[in-house]
Amino acid sequence: MMFELRCYVDEQEVVNQLIHLDAKYCSQYAFTDEIYHPKNGKYNLNEQFLRLRLYTQTAWEQKLVELTYKVKNISSVILKNRKWQFNNKEETLPHLLDYELAFMFKRNGYEYKTDKLHIFLEKIDGLPFSAEILSKDHKAIEDFFAKIPSAIKIQDSVPRLIEKTLINKIKFLSIFLFYK
Repeated sequence: MMFELRCYVDEQEVVNQLIHLDAKYCSQYAFTDEIYHPKNGKYNLNEQFLRLRLYTQTAWEQKLVELTYKVKNISSVILKNRKWQFNNKEETLPHLLDYELAFMFKRNGYEYKTDKLHIFLEKIDGLPFSAEILSKDHKAIEDFFAKIPSAIKIQDSVPRLIEKTLINKIKFLSIFLFYK
């Protein structure tokens, strides 16, 4: 079983913790995520989502287009994480017929590893700086973030956070236009 946890963090604090743990720098990456939801029916981006990821920079051995179907439970335990890779976006279209594009956003980050932790430091469009950690050891993740005073746990998935941000912007604009 794999656990994952994301926290908003102060960049310098998390870098200091990486140095303290002697974490190994692995790579830098950049991509655009397109989030899709079913054309018919309700959806909850915290529980499941379909993501099309278009890489612009990566050192990972993979194709530059990746389609992911992710399902989590309330405790952020990944229940299903199916991934398919493609040579171009057009190849994904048959898989998206029952879905519609909800929104898209850019992500830039750095990857680090320790014996127990897989760490991603990221700047995501519209969100504060964050760190995501994957590990089979939930306590090791908790211990890492406990040593970062600025760490604020994020309960929502990144797609749900972006969705909330966009909804709030629309509400603000509608109020602004109403009073104009």
